[in-house]
Amino acid sequence: MFELRRRKDVDELTMLARANDANRAMYERAREIVRPGVHELEVYAELQATAVRTLGEPLTYFGQDFQCGSRGGPPRDREALAGELYILDLGVGFRGYYSDNARTLAVSGEPTATQQRAWEALMQVFPLVEASVRPGVSCRTLFHAVERQLHEFQPWQCNHHLGHGVGLAAHEAPHLNPHWDDTFAEGDFFTVEPGLYHDELRHGIRLEQNFLVTANGVELLTPWPMVL
Repeated sequence: MFELRRRKDVDELTMLARANDANRAMYERAREIVRPGVHELEVYAELQATAVRTLGEPLTYFGQDFQCGSRGGPPRDREALAGELYILDLGVGFRGYYSDNARTLAVSGEPTATQQRAWEALMQVFPLVEASVRPGVSCRTLFHAVERQLHEFQPWQCNHHLGHGVGLAAHEAPHLNPHWDDTFAEGDFFTVEPGLYHDELRHGIRLEQNFLVTANGVELLTPWPMVL
């Protein structure tokens, strides 16, 4: 059953794209409201309202990461501080289908040179994915290739999975981590979410894109602004 769910039909891709319409609108709104002093709960409430307005109906799910100056988590009773980075890893549920992607914003509007360097390092992951992934390629092999690429930026760390499938669940096959032996197949709708975390980054950056595996490569499904 899980394998049958992996290959997305045209109607499923339409639903996933509609869910992603909400995500795109939320990131656009976040860039308008994130500033020093904005409250995490205010961001959460405003982005939820944006998603509902965009889709025109109640959500069946809303999450995931709304903490500023943190790797992630639910919103807190806390204001964003100047110089911090705000990881927004957002997802909605829309008629049984999910969205999941991430952007990181500089609270002050401009990143530091150190933060910008980390962002540039993460942006180099996506060309590697686009050049490497096709049906039959090992997800584990891709994970280790990205791991090696980011290793040179220590002490900044990326110590989580590289990505996963999305569909009728926010996390499903294929699994882009060393603990699974999945291979990419045509029709896979998957995320790639590299991150770098360290106190000097206040506290880190995660960027998450969505891709569809085609007969001979991948198609980027989330070509929205990525700047800090």
